[in-house]
Amino acid sequence: MTSQRLDPDELARLEEERDHLLGSIEDLEREYAAGDMDDDDYEALHDDYTVRASEAIRAIEDGIGPIDILVNNAGIQRRAPLEDFPAEAWHELMRPNVDG
Repeated sequence: MTSQRLDPDELARLEEERDHLLGSIEDLEREYAAGDMDDDDYEALHDDYTVRASEAIRAIEDGIGPIDILVNNAGIQRRAPLEDFPAEAWHELMRPNVDG
């Protein structure tokens, strides 16, 4: 399985959007927890997902109380002209984006 990192400018834009969102939550004087479960190896992440998610939820609830709203976002992106797009890359893209 191949891994492709985001363009540094795109990553910076996404981080800026995340920071703006978290700032808006702070402006509302609400408590929140934010974190990343980033992993280049989708299969390893999927195999370990239940344990990692349970630990993250438990840590948040121990720290600030029950979760009222959970935003869970996962996905990957691959770019290539259609005629050059390999089937394995398509399946790699579909696993987290469609199959969950």
